[in-house]
Amino acid sequence: MNGIISEDVSCAYGKTQILFGLSFHAKKGEITYLAGENGVGKTTWIKVATNLKKATSGQVTYGGKRFSRVRDEFAIVFDIPAVYPKLTGYDNLKILYNVKGRAPDNASLLNELGFDSRMLRMKAGEYSLGQRHRFAIAAALLRKPKFLILDEPDIGLDPKSWTIVVEKLLDLKSQGCAIIITGQNFDSLEKISDHIVILSQGKAKYNGSIQALKKQYQSDNITLKEIFQKIVNGD
Repeated sequence: MNGIISEDVSCAYGKTQILFGLSFHAKKGEITYLAGENGVGKTTWIKVATNLKKATSGQVTYGGKRFSRVRDEFAIVFDIPAVYPKLTGYDNLKILYNVKGRAPDNASLLNELGFDSRMLRMKAGEYSLGQRHRFAIAAALLRKPKFLILDEPDIGLDPKSWTIVVEKLLDLKSQGCAIIITGQNFDSLEKISDHIVILSQGKAKYNGSIQALKKQYQSDNITLKEIFQKIVNGD
């Protein structure tokens, strides 16, 4: 099956259960918003999905394949992006993302997100957290992946940079990429997402289209964030 499939994923840290049979399907050519308050299991699920944490049961597959078989087709940006601090931006692109940073077709996006040749010659350890985040997003997008996970993609991005990222995400979506995003900015993420999984206490409290969810509440005035709060509070 196409896309990213979380199939009955459970996970624990010691005796503390974090995820309880989490199932959802992030379809090819769609953006799926994994929404939840801090500490409900979003990061744990991402770690399971990328083989950084072992599930106690269930699995995550990509186009029917395990993560180890799709690494060249996959990209991820964590909320605190990893870089080699003693290497230049160019070298980080090559090593971490298998991107040839000097290629002409890469220059436009890098420049738009504030990384000219001077910045790319700097050591990544000199980048601020916001710059690291923009750098990691640019590198992930340049890979043109079939499967993409973005954890809190709007952190450290000014409105102009976010607009550029959204444009590129929608391009990837149109090319059939399966995209999962997390974040707390409901207004901006609602605008680009097709599907939402509302996670609370390690379980999916809602799993479906945003349009269908809003129709359930039959009000033009209620926001997605307000609906989210009602669901997680059990109202």
